[in-house]
Amino acid sequence: MGFEGNSRLFALESGSTATGLVLHSCPNIKSLLSNAASSEKISVDLRDAALLYLDAPSVPYPIIRDTWAQLTPGYGVPFHQVLAGSSFVLESPKPREKSKELVDRLAKLQDLADKNAYKELVKDVTKSADDDREYFSSYKNSLGFACSGRGIWSYRRDVRRDYPFYHPGTDGGEKTATES
Repeated sequence: MGFEGNSRLFALESGSTATGLVLHSCPNIKSLLSNAASSEKISVDLRDAALLYLDAPSVPYPIIRDTWAQLTPGYGVPFHQVLAGSSFVLESPKPREKSKELVDRLAKLQDLADKNAYKELVKDVTKSADDDREYFSSYKNSLGFACSGRGIWSYRRDVRRDYPFYHPGTDGGEKTATES
């Protein structure tokens, strides 16, 4: 019918797959193929294909169809019963080719994600660049201001003592260290 020794259907041996519709083998399909292998009614090429796929886990649909069509007058089993219990063999699609720009960008993003994950992992152990503050800085600033303020008050006191005519703050607005 349509088979006539199509070489691409014989390529389903050991790991390679035939193109087109392929079905998982079931008891009904195996029964059909065993009857075809022993029958003299079908062509030699189709008989060889039936022998080849008799123990195979999957069988191309054209072999099943052509075998059933050539055996039909004496076989007596409807085609839908031959296919009952079988399922389709679906191949995974080939992965898409990625452009070089996309691969480079993905690599950079992966590196950035790895660096961020590492920073998150060691944030308690290492000193970060953002954390350059000095602890107790308010204490140091207060202490420094008090010292410098003390020096100013003592300077004013000395000026008042050494230069009696120079009196900053004689209007009562400023006080010396001894007056407070």
